[in-house]
Amino acid sequence: PHAAIVGGVKTITFVMNDGFDPMSGMQLGIKTGDCTKFETFEEFYDAWYKQMKAGFDFATTLEHKNRHVEANYFPKPMASAIFERCIETGENVAKPLERSSPWFTLFAFSETGDCLAAVKKLIYDDKKYTMGELKEALLANWEGCEDMRQ
Repeated sequence: PHAAIVGGVKTITFVMNDGFDPMSGMQLGIKTGDCTKFETFEEFYDAWYKQMKAGFDFATTLEHKNRHVEANYFPKPMASAIFERCIETGENVAKPLERSSPWFTLFAFSETGDCLAAVKKLIYDDKKYTMGELKEALLANWEGCEDMRQ
């Protein structure tokens, strides 16, 4: 089986930075606009959804290519020797089938929901902070913003 992982909280980082990842210094997400210009939570959520979709689209494409490369260049004779299908057909266990079993996982699922809920409540509903303040705090890794972090 094959797997691909998408980091849920990382997609929020992409929304906050228009697809840019400050940790790697690279543009890893898609451009979804300046988050400080989003007037409603729905705009923020829409940008997050687009980042998630782009992440899963990329993971799916990459996994599809990986499965074919693995089957053609990295056969698994020992694993193939213990799978009934492979014993019956003589084929490599890594060969993609019509009904293969890749899976895709969203890491930090609950933390992602917590982040979205916090943004909705503190930025858009209560207006306790601005999106600019949140962005600055995140880029500073909360240094000097401990009261906001609580």
